[in-house]
Amino acid sequence: MSMSAYRMFLPLADRHAVPLEGLEPENIKKNARNVIRNPSAERSAPHTTILNFIVKALGFEGNAGAYAKEHYPRLQNFMADKGLMERVDVFERNPMMDDFYICMSRKDVAERLFIGKRPQRIFTGYGADGVVDTSPYAMCLGKAFDEADVVDENTPCELAMKLAYRHRFMAWPFMNLLGDPLCQPRINPPVPCQYLTDKGIDPECMSKDRAKIISNVSHWLDRLPEGWVQVVPYNENLVFLKATDGRYDFVVRSLRNVPPPAHLPELMKDCDWPRAAADIVQFAHDYYFDQEQYEQRDRHDAEIAYYRSGGRGLPEYPGQDAILRRYLSERGRYRTPRECRAICRPGFSVVAACDIPLHMSDLIAVHQFREFVRESDYLLRRLGLDHWNLERQANDDPVCCDWYDAMAYCAWRSEREKVSLRLPSLLEYQKLIGAEVPRVWQPTKIRVTLPARGAVPELKANVNYAITEAGLATLNADDFGEWLIREDPYELTGKYTFVASAAGLLHAPKVEYAYKGMRCGFRVCYE
Repeated sequence: MSMSAYRMFLPLADRHAVPLEGLEPENIKKNARNVIRNPSAERSAPHTTILNFIVKALGFEGNAGAYAKEHYPRLQNFMADKGLMERVDVFERNPMMDDFYICMSRKDVAERLFIGKRPQRIFTGYGADGVVDTSPYAMCLGKAFDEADVVDENTPCELAMKLAYRHRFMAWPFMNLLGDPLCQPRINPPVPCQYLTDKGIDPECMSKDRAKIISNVSHWLDRLPEGWVQVVPYNENLVFLKATDGRYDFVVRSLRNVPPPAHLPELMKDCDWPRAAADIVQFAHDYYFDQEQYEQRDRHDAEIAYYRSGGRGLPEYPGQDAILRRYLSERGRYRTPRECRAICRPGFSVVAACDIPLHMSDLIAVHQFREFVRESDYLLRRLGLDHWNLERQANDDPVCCDWYDAMAYCAWRSEREKVSLRLPSLLEYQKLIGAEVPRVWQPTKIRVTLPARGAVPELKANVNYAITEAGLATLNADDFGEWLIREDPYELTGKYTFVASAAGLLHAPKVEYAYKGMRCGFRVCYE
């Protein structure tokens, strides 16, 4: 198996990060050369400093030279004594894990092992066989749970497996590492991660029948000869996971599954990135390097707090990242940039969105965008100018542009008016038009073709407007949409975005506008 399959990332001092593919000194040197540097750092850390960062993150004292000469030989002896023979990916998915909706990552396990009391074994599913006979007849899938379905130490293994599988739909919210159905010994009670009702966690989650079903799954997992890994700690920052066949994997304190989120999209300059959008990316970056991070617990607690404070599901649900950011801000772990924005500025109307008054503009007109072009040097750095002709668009028509143009306009106007302007979100757009945008198609991500940026179709004559309750105009046309922004920072940075039509369709045009003559404008807003 390729070493790239084992890749994890370590956040280092000064907000640098490195991929970690192995514990061998030569691997650590290679990883140090692939460091993901913090572009905001005052100075670039030299290669030897990055090497020493990695050694410290692994829980060893001294520098990289001491690790190669002293620590690594001792580590090899320890691994030989513990029977850690060959490295494998113990988190590789298998059909049995899918059948029981068990999903865990290397980061999930690391958080569970390094925060709180450490279990002796964890069920990752490595090497475990799936269910033998999953036919509806054999499983009795339509049968309700009763006392005869309870599994104990005397239940034959095959019957225990069938009873666990039969009611697995009731157990899936508890198959996580916040509780201990997948750990031995079972220190913590099961924790349901199910947020499907307007009142928050389903009140039936902790019913007596469901508790017995979870116990059934745990009893059956306990009997499996494969799937469990033994927790073998080496030091405070490094823990090995030993499978029953002697193969092993390892986790490190504070590891991450992915690299840090990019600061800016590839096709945008710093000056074209709106502060309001930058706040979202900045939060993702801050949380990535948060030493207090226990993401499973943080997200779970944030969801609980959201519903207990009156939050509702779709279409009003603002997204996991927005809920997490609000939760951490309220508890002082993240400081949200604040500005005095109580005054509704000329050209804006107040739209109630997510219980926060939002000031939103009409569609940005051609003459407003021309002013931006005249007063900035944007045309000197914009790509794809050969096909862009603002002069052929009428002054009062909504400007047709691409997502990068809209973001650059937000940045320019924010600086000029000293307020953090941004594009609306999908939820805020739905509030504007007074109804949920029908999901005729799923809200498809717009795949950006880099670095091409092509022609911008022009509006046709006799456009048809509708006026919302807030007094703002929307353009009713199936071939016109408005650029929106997403909460997810990994998708915010130019890879994906949404466009929605006021006529009630979600469109998926390419950024170069080659999708059936689709035209896209935008409006701006601030809180």
